[in-house]
Amino acid sequence: MASRLAASPGAGAASPLVALVERAVPVVVPPVAEHFTFEHEGVRLEGAYWAPKRRVFGTTAPPLVLTVHPGPTGAIDTSYAPLTHLLSEAGFAVASIDFSGSTGHGRVHRERLLGRFGDLDVRECVAAVRHLVATDRAAHDATFIRGTSSGGTAALLALCEGAVRGAVAWYPASSFDDEADGFEAGYLDALVGSAEARAARSPLARAPAMRG
Repeated sequence: MASRLAASPGAGAASPLVALVERAVPVVVPPVAEHFTFEHEGVRLEGAYWAPKRRVFGTTAPPLVLTVHPGPTGAIDTSYAPLTHLLSEAGFAVASIDFSGSTGHGRVHRERLLGRFGDLDVRECVAAVRHLVATDRAAHDATFIRGTSSGGTAALLALCEGAVRGAVAWYPASSFDDEADGFEAGYLDALVGSAEARAARSPLARAPAMRG
């Protein structure tokens, strides 16, 4: 499908358009997010799913990239994203979920992550992947995860769960050392818990268990 742009000659030789020019401008339609829900530990969680624009891998279900939002108190962003568009055009499905701790679902949902960061959010992301595989929206042997900041931390830890084949993490927190001062002082203590829990749950501590 294309739209046609026509230009007419201007007045005299000074005009850069000296003849009728027609150019076919292709219309590129970005993928549209579909809402989905699933349950984990009796809690109903919500997600967004972008189906691939075309199938290029010859499989019944497409490969999947789960995007983990940062924060961890961020939320799904369904506005236009060039990377989502690129992956969709390349034959990948893309998904994102509002795991426990995400904003926009009330205080109970947000505070459910306190003391469980790096554990509950990761298992909910893995549950989303398995749900999409079970509903034929993702190939079981081609699931991947990506994220930035705390989302990158979850992506790394998901490699310990045996549900994804690879992960991409931009500037993740690889250790859970809390800040002594500054605006985030005490934040990891609230999100993860004791110093012992922070040491045991960090990506650095769990690196030997990562598979991808």
